[in-house]
Amino acid sequence: MIQYIFKDNDDVDKIEFQLEILELQGLPKLISFCSKNKGSTSTSPQETTLFNQKTQFPKLKELVLSSISIERIWLPQEFCSTQNLTLLIIEGCANLKHVLSDSMVEYLQQLEGLEISECKCIHEIISMKKIIKEAFRNRYLICFPRLNSLKLKGLQNLIGFCHEDYNVEFPTLKILEIENCPQLKGFIHNSTSKEILTDEVLFNNKVVFSNLEKIIISQLRKVKRVWDSQLHTNSLPMLKELSITECNVVLNIFPPFLLGVFQRLEKLIVTDCTSLEEVFQLQEQGLDIEETLVANCQLREVNLIRLPKLKHVWTKYHKGNISFESLRQVCIEDCWSLKTLFPFSIAKNLQQLERLTIARCGLEEIVSKSVEESGELKICFAFNQLSFLELWDLPYLTCFYPGMHRTTWPTLKQLRIHWYGGIKIFGHEESQIQHSLFLIEKVIPQLEEVSFSDSDIAMISDGQFAADLFCNVKFLRISCYFDVSAIFPISFLIRFYNLEGLDVVFCNFKELASFESDVHEEKDMSITTPKIKKLKLDL
Repeated sequence: MIQYIFKDNDDVDKIEFQLEILELQGLPKLISFCSKNKGSTSTSPQETTLFNQKTQFPKLKELVLSSISIERIWLPQEFCSTQNLTLLIIEGCANLKHVLSDSMVEYLQQLEGLEISECKCIHEIISMKKIIKEAFRNRYLICFPRLNSLKLKGLQNLIGFCHEDYNVEFPTLKILEIENCPQLKGFIHNSTSKEILTDEVLFNNKVVFSNLEKIIISQLRKVKRVWDSQLHTNSLPMLKELSITECNVVLNIFPPFLLGVFQRLEKLIVTDCTSLEEVFQLQEQGLDIEETLVANCQLREVNLIRLPKLKHVWTKYHKGNISFESLRQVCIEDCWSLKTLFPFSIAKNLQQLERLTIARCGLEEIVSKSVEESGELKICFAFNQLSFLELWDLPYLTCFYPGMHRTTWPTLKQLRIHWYGGIKIFGHEESQIQHSLFLIEKVIPQLEEVSFSDSDIAMISDGQFAADLFCNVKFLRISCYFDVSAIFPISFLIRFYNLEGLDVVFCNFKELASFESDVHEEKDMSITTPKIKKLKLDL
C-alpha cells in the first residue's frame, strides 16, 4: 500500500512540482506526499501532515483529496506555495481534523470552489491560531474574494465554519450548500457559549454574503432559526433560491423585520421540517410588523412538503403591505395542521399564478377571511394565468372562501380533483356561484384534462349541455364510485370526441364493458367510444 507519493533523499531543501491539477484518491495508508528521509518508514508528527515544508506547488490550481487517512493537509507556515489554488475538494477523509487556519486565508485569494464532505473529525473549517486570538479578538476579518461555490456535506462533528471572533465576507459567493451537519451550531459559532437556552442561529451579522443567489441546507439538527434578527446590512440582498430540508427544530423561515431583505427571492422549497409552524412571520409579541414595512417580494415559486406542524404560510391577518404578486407556482403537500392557505390580501392579487397544487392537507378553506375585507361588496378572485389546478385528498375542505365571492379561471387547462371534502366543485346555475368552485359552461370547454367523481358525472348527465362541451378534453380521470353495484358510465364517454387518456381510480366497478345508458340516452343507440390511447385502472 502506498505511504508516500515521492521519496526524498534529503539532498535539497525544497522540491517544486509544476502540477496544475493534483488528485489523491483511495489511498488509506498514505502518510505524506513526500517522505522525510530516503527509505524512512518512521512517522514523526510533522510527517502526519500531507504536504511538508519541502513540497511546493506554485502552479497548482485544483486539489482533490478523497479517502485518505491524513489528519492535517498543511502546516500554516508551509501553505504559501498554493496561492494559485482555485478549487479544493476534500471528501471521505475520516481522520482529517484540520482544514485551514486563519493565517492561510491570505494565500487563498484565487479560490473559487471549496467542497468538503464526509469527514467526521472536522470541527471547524477555519481554526484560530492561539498566538493571535487575543490580539485580534472581535476585529479579525476573513475574506474569500473569488469564492463562488461553498459546499459542506456529511460533516458529522462540524460546529461551524469558524469562531465568532472573526467577521467573514464572501463578496462573490453564488452557491452555498450545507447538508447533514447535525452538530452545526451556526455558520459562525461560539463554542464556549454557556447559554443553554439560547436558540442556535445559522446566519448572524458576523457573515456577509453580498452576492449569494442560492442556499441549500438540510439535516441540521441544532439550528432553530435560519437568520438572526440583526443580519449585516449588506448580507443576502441577491438571494434567489432557498431550500431547507429535514431541519427538525426550525420554527419559522422568515422572521419579522427581514422580509425586506429578501425582496429578490424567487424560489422557496421547505421539506420535512417537523417543527416548522410558520413560513412568513409578520407578527411577534403583539407587534404589527406590516405597519412599518412595505415590500414587493419577487417570489415566484413556493414548495412546502411534509410539514406536519405548519399552521400558517403567511400571517393569517395579513394587511397587504408586503406584496406577493409575482407568484407563479405554489405546491403544498402533506401539511395536515394547515387550515387555510392564502390570506385574502394575497389571494386577490394572484393574477400571475400559473400552477397551484394542494394535496393531502388539513385545509378547511383555501382563502381566509378577516375583518379588513368585510366592507368589500363585490369580491372576485381572478386567476387569469392559472393553467394547472390540483386539489387532491382534502377531506376537510368546505369552501374556497368563506363569504360571497366569484372566481374566474380563463386559462385553466388541467384540473385534477379528488377527495375534496364538502366543497361543491361544479355548478351550472348563476344563483349557486358562491357555492361552487366552477361553472360548467364556462370552465369545461377550455379544459384539456379534468377529473370527475360519481356525483359530478351524475350531475352533468342529468343536465342539458351543448354536445361539444367536452370537445377539448384529452385526458379524463374518473373516481369515487365506491358502491359495488355502480355501473361504469361508458356512455358518458361519447361526449369526449378527442379523449386520448382515461384513468379510473378508487372505484368498485365489477366491469367496465357495461353499455347501460344514461337517463337521456336512447336504449337502442349505438355507442362509439373515443380512440383512447392510454388506459389506467387503479381500482
